[in-house]
Amino acid sequence: MSSKACADLFQPPERRAPRWLQVALFLLIYAAFQWGYQSLRSSRWDHWFIHQLTVQPAAWLVQVISPAEAVQAVGYRLVWPGGGLALRAGCDGFEVIGLFIAAVLVADVGWRRGLVALVSGCVTIWALNQLRIAALYAAVRYDRSWFDSLHTGVGPLILIAAVAGMYAWMVRRPLVAPTA
Repeated sequence: MSSKACADLFQPPERRAPRWLQVALFLLIYAAFQWGYQSLRSSRWDHWFIHQLTVQPAAWLVQVISPAEAVQAVGYRLVWPGGGLALRAGCDGFEVIGLFIAAVLVADVGWRRGLVALVSGCVTIWALNQLRIAALYAAVRYDRSWFDSLHTGVGPLILIAAVAGMYAWMVRRPLVAPTA
């Protein structure tokens, strides 16, 4: 393959759709994601989303950070001697992941960059959400006055800012042809 042909592979794709159509597709994809996600909530998968993907990793993270805490994953709760924290639908961060998936799927970035963005972005959002849950645990355990601010304001804003930052990086980063 000639160097010109190789370089052409790394050029941003021509705009495939007008902006209004991209917005409409984003809304449609996100709505479909939410519908599917909510449908899974009322199925046997609910335990998997909350317990396996959210509560168990959060308990592990708290144990890594502070082994003396004796935090355990019990059903939908983080439990420790003298207390507990219930994690419900929405605590898993999957709504934010859905926003990111919809944004990536309508972005004009090419399939390779889109795939890398999907995988790395979803993992990053999930990991940040686990840190958010650990911070909520610390608030409940040590200073309850921080809980509401972390739960309804700071934590979600950090996740949304991370999505916006990853999206901006993905669409603004120039595609560079590999050097021979």
